[in-house]
Amino acid sequence: MEVIYCSIGGGGLIGGMGAYFKAVKPGVEIIGVLPVMSPAMHLCMAVGKTIDGPVKPSLSDGTAGNLEPGSMTLPLCQKVVDQTILVTEEEIGDAMRMVHKELGLKIEGAAGCAFAGVLRDRKRIGNKKACVVICGSNIDTEKFERVLAGQNA
Repeated sequence: MEVIYCSIGGGGLIGGMGAYFKAVKPGVEIIGVLPVMSPAMHLCMAVGKTIDGPVKPSLSDGTAGNLEPGSMTLPLCQKVVDQTILVTEEEIGDAMRMVHKELGLKIEGAAGCAFAGVLRDRKRIGNKKACVVICGSNIDTEKFERVLAGQNA
C-alpha cells in the first residue's frame, strides 16, 4: 500500500492506524476523509487546536460531531494524517451505491465517505496502490434503500 483512505470522526481509528503504518512503512500516505457537513477534525487540524465546527445531518453520521476540548486524538492526527479531503453528500451516496453495485456490499455512510475520498483523489494518486478502510455497515435498511434509490437524505 502506498496510500490509505479512512474517514475521520473523532480521530481514534485513523490516528491509531496511521501511527502503526507510519512506524512500519513511513512513506505511506494517510488520507483522512470527512463530510463537508461535519468537518470537525479537518478544521481543528487546520488551526492546530480543538474548535467547534458546523455539524449538519450527513449520510456519514458515524463521523459527525465535534471533538471534545483537549482531545488527545488531535495531536496524533496532526502527526500521522498527511492530508484531509472533504466530500459532499452526493459523493458519499454515489460511493455507497458504487460499492453496493460492484461488490454487493451494504456499507454505512462513514465507509462511503472514505471511498468517496479515493474517487475524488484518483487522478492525483494515479497508479499508486491505494487502500480504503471500509469501516462498517451499520446503516438502517430503510435509509440504505433511500441511498440506493438516489436519495441522499
